Amino acid sequence: MKSRQVVWIVAGAYAVLTVLYLFPLFRNFSGLAGHGDAWQFVWNIWWIKYAWAHDVSIWYTNMLHWPSGIPLILQTFTLASSLPAAALSYLIGLVPAYNVMVIVHFVFSGLGMYLLCWYITRNTFASFLGGFLFTFSPYHFVHFYGHLHLLAIEVFPFAVLFLLRTLEGKKWDWIGAGIVCGLTAYVDWYYLFFLFLIFAVIIFWNLAFKREARTRGVLLRLGLIVLCAVIIALPYLGTVVHGTYHNPDFDILGHDPLLNSTDLKSFFIPGGRSVYQEATSWYWDHWPAWRETGSYIGYTVIVLLLWGLWKACLPAGKARSNHFFLWSFLGILFAVLSLGPYLQIGGRIITSFHLPYYWLAEHISILQYAGVPVRFFVVTLFCLAILTSKVITRVLTYRHGMKIAIIFFILLAFEYLPAPVEVSAVTVSPFYETLRSEPGDFAVIDRSDAEAKVLYYQTIHEKHLIGGYTTRPTVSTERFLKETDFMNKKILQELNVRYILTKPDEILTFPLVYQDSFLTAYQVPQ
Repeated sequence: MKSRQVVWIVAGAYAVLTVLYLFPLFRNFSGLAGHGDAWQFVWNIWWIKYAWAHDVSIWYTNMLHWPSGIPLILQTFTLASSLPAAALSYLIGLVPAYNVMVIVHFVFSGLGMYLLCWYITRNTFASFLGGFLFTFSPYHFVHFYGHLHLLAIEVFPFAVLFLLRTLEGKKWDWIGAGIVCGLTAYVDWYYLFFLFLIFAVIIFWNLAFKREARTRGVLLRLGLIVLCAVIIALPYLGTVVHGTYHNPDFDILGHDPLLNSTDLKSFFIPGGRSVYQEATSWYWDHWPAWRETGSYIGYTVIVLLLWGLWKACLPAGKARSNHFFLWSFLGILFAVLSLGPYLQIGGRIITSFHLPYYWLAEHISILQYAGVPVRFFVVTLFCLAILTSKVITRVLTYRHGMKIAIIFFILLAFEYLPAPVEVSAVTVSPFYETLRSEPGDFAVIDRSDAEAKVLYYQTIHEKHLIGGYTTRPTVSTERFLKETDFMNKKILQELNVRYILTKPDEILTFPLVYQDSFLTAYQVPQ
């Protein structure tokens, strides 16, 4: 069978598995994949469409934080996903377009890892297992619930595949590596930074151990990768860096890294998105960052890789051992970085010494705008998939190797089995359609629901909002919300606020004009 046909079959297999794993979503495709921040990504798609229709920049809006508005250069737009979703939404709507992108990331992440593993091992079944481990991992399912940018883990295998081919002398693969790296800037800053570290380690390793990687042609192409990535990323990344460092209005730090680090035990205990969540809730239920944590390695993988490490340490081919230790070193490095500034074991924080992340954040200030070291684990996962594929390739050389590999696949599937994915119902008050049809350019205060869900309601009524949930607020918007009395009729009139929307049981002194099971609407006298 031709290799291209095999790739299509593998892609089809990942697609079928995606349908099975995400079956609740396929059964209710008009609902939203996940919840929470997922509504914000739907708003991102809507805002891109709105900006196109009204010929305004996507990097600033006064639809939120009326009347001054807010810059959106720090917004997690994930343009690599949001732009195609915005185009697709003209045909199928905002929420289904978002769901399609979620599905695409699951399929392409598996396929990308399969292609990389096949390039390294030349074994179809072992490569398929590597792709399965990567895309149907606890990490991926944790971010199903609202992190579209972090679902795009396919950038790692595709970028590294092109890099490895470039290091081996392929003439044109530098273009692919540069394009993927450049586009990663439009996916997620974490992932761009991670790719930089991955590339640095792989390049250094190859220059140290492979003479053919030190030729003038290879070095030139490595430089071209950097140039290509910079050209693609600079329009966005340059604006972000300039705004971050030179605009004091962005002087607001991100998450607390201490509350968003990997607990050491999470490598060995299934978390809150696992099908075994009830059995292990005694651990993760008391952990502040459990919703972000998908760091479970799996005992099947640990046993397999320990056996592979033992084999790699035996007298064997030097290149093969070096390759195994490269991915092991990378995986361990990023696992340690995911632990954050201080070691945490079972919820207990040990502050007597600093971990490497502490020093990294001290010298790379952009990490202070992020503050979620647990996300470093994605590179450990990436390395685990490659190492698993390499060891399974070795296993398949033995007499009963295929039986062992199939047993491993079954055990891994059971260990990584997620809880049934949650799909949020898209039910809204009819009042938002009434609001949309009401003439005039006015603002609304909407506190009828969670902040992210309120963003979705704006995609229906398309009126200005006082406040608004963004990836990063600014100093001025935070000050305005804190210092303004929004119950003062005169101030509301000056701000052109026409309605205040609250939860059904909240009572205000303004005239009540509408009420249902979703909200209560009060009108501000003009």
